Amino acid sequence: MHFHTFLSAALVSTLLAMPAAARDMIFGLSPHQDRADLQAQVERALLHAAEHLQVGEIALFFDAAQNRLLGQFTVPQGKAAGNTRARLQANSTLIAALKPFVEGAEPVLGRIGQINLPGFLRLLRRAYAMGDAAIIVIGTPVHDDPRAPSVSFRGARVPNDGHIAATAGQSPYGTAGLPGSLEGMDLFFGVIGADTAVSTAHAYHLERFWTVSAEAHGAHMGYFGADLGTLFRLAQGDAPDRRHAVPLVATDKLEMLQFAADTGAVTLYEARPQEAPAAQPLWQAAQPVSVGITWAPGVDLDLYVRPTPTADVIYYGRDNTEHGRLFKDFTISPGTGFETVTLSQAVDLSQLEIAVNYYGGAVSPNGVTGELRIAIGDQVWAMPFHIPATSGNKGAGAEAAVVERRVPNGAWVLIDPMRVIGAE
Repeated sequence: MHFHTFLSAALVSTLLAMPAAARDMIFGLSPHQDRADLQAQVERALLHAAEHLQVGEIALFFDAAQNRLLGQFTVPQGKAAGNTRARLQANSTLIAALKPFVEGAEPVLGRIGQINLPGFLRLLRRAYAMGDAAIIVIGTPVHDDPRAPSVSFRGARVPNDGHIAATAGQSPYGTAGLPGSLEGMDLFFGVIGADTAVSTAHAYHLERFWTVSAEAHGAHMGYFGADLGTLFRLAQGDAPDRRHAVPLVATDKLEMLQFAADTGAVTLYEARPQEAPAAQPLWQAAQPVSVGITWAPGVDLDLYVRPTPTADVIYYGRDNTEHGRLFKDFTISPGTGFETVTLSQAVDLSQLEIAVNYYGGAVSPNGVTGELRIAIGDQVWAMPFHIPATSGNKGAGAEAAVVERRVPNGAWVLIDPMRVIGAE
């Protein structure tokens, strides 16, 4: 195949400047997008390789959705090494392999830019660890494997640190015990889809998850964002070896954090609590209802809510039922923890069962304090709580606490919603 039948005239006619300080490159691209968008990404990646690779260095091109090697870019020897056209011509085999990849591009509704980044990073550390190299990935940070819906990012969810600290057998995001390492390599993540995050907290945790995940593989995050110009500029050099300000918390708890959309309205935690008790007609058939807890940083608390004595308990292990959903913006974080259950049906608050567990995190010599809030419509009531345990117990005693309504140990506290709303 003659290379200019596939590449744009603008790319083919580009003249090569003196190459900058360079390193090997790995490109991971998604076929699940518009063909024109993928074509532009492929051309930009080829130009980046042609301009910045030096003799003896290589660039590998992958389908990052299927984790399939498409081909290798190499710098020719002699005079051909000093001209972009000659460099591209020398890599006609790679360009021929990229042509059907681009022509087969097809956007999938709800999965634009889909890639298998966890599998891609595992593949690289096992078979393509290249030392000082730049990994340039362009795709969506919303990982979604239809075969594993329980750990999908869809619906504004992000795995907690336990998934990264786990083994590959325990979680598809697990990094423990894997062969190889990405030590010395930098990850530059070009985000497809400007509306991937539903809130500021969600955006923060999307970026943090992939940054901390890269670090667990041995690499560093050099860039995470939608500006491909900035990405390719930064990818020309070695990224600073800095770790995320909130590094991995190696918990054994596997949890999907659920984020609520930012509507701009006053939240449950921002509203001024009511001083007067809730009237009986209001609490007897309360709707809509939200129950939430806040606590100090460093520990991990879990909220358990049972809407009726016969309903399923809503908690981190069952965060979406016919009666409601759990949203957990933070577990161990630089700020206060927030965990909220929103109920989808009217409820009699005298039948509502609430428990809070000190799961783990930092040891707290004086126990853990927090605040529980209940909202009925736009009215909010609040009450402080205290858990006497000095360390977490990973949810031991949940059956007794939530079903039998008794405190099994010091890591639990039961909260009467009628006391919270002043109607006991």
